[in-house]
Amino acid sequence: MDFVLVKNSRIVAIEVKSNDTADTAGLHRFEDLFHPHRSIFVGSNGISLETFLSSNLTELFE
Repeated sequence: MDFVLVKNSRIVAIEVKSNDTADTAGLHRFEDLFHPHRSIFVGSNGISLETFLSSNLTELFE
């Protein structure tokens, strides 16, 4: 798990991969333990870094 954001008791988990690895074991383990409101996978097998960086982060908590 690379980033964890918290707002009003809502948790958003963010996993970032800079290579073609699709290993999401850490993200799934975090989801099992903490049940985040939203989980985001950034990288070649998820949303692009450009899309993520240009997004409105407050919308992740809606």
